[in-house]
Amino acid sequence: MHCDKIEREWQRSGKVSNRGFGNRHKDHWKNAKNSGLPASTKQSKLHTEHPSKDSNCLRLGMESSEKCWKGHFEDLALHCSIGFDRSQAVSDLIETNEDKGTFSWNETVIDCLAASTKLGNTMRDRQLCMVACFFELGHDLMISPKFNLSCVPGFEAADGPTPFEKDDQ
Repeated sequence: MHCDKIEREWQRSGKVSNRGFGNRHKDHWKNAKNSGLPASTKQSKLHTEHPSKDSNCLRLGMESSEKCWKGHFEDLALHCSIGFDRSQAVSDLIETNEDKGTFSWNETVIDCLAASTKLGNTMRDRQLCMVACFFELGHDLMISPKFNLSCVPGFEAADGPTPFEKDDQ
């Protein structure tokens, strides 16, 4: 999450998994600087509503006298609202024995994760990615759409084999 230091509002900016928060923030910073450039492929709501003061988006808006942004990326402070360190003990999060772990990883869910090629290389990676998606969904439900700068749900990579057939009856 980011906190707008000027407006003093929390902004949901998405999740990160399989790498650190600092690395993801560097990506956001780079994309905020490139916001408004025709060659930029990362035109997310976060970057267009909060472009860097050095971005082309900001320059074009000032030239046309049309403010098309809500604030500057430099005015956002990165915060981790919930997280876990993958290098530490996370066994309670991925425990598959019934009644022993924090989450229920039944056979159907494990089969779906095993078939996934987008969530990680190991079952542990896939489970931890799904835990991160669960946390992000919680944030998505709790924050006003006005302050939700992430247009993707975050668990789009979980789209995989459906664990059951659709009943046509």
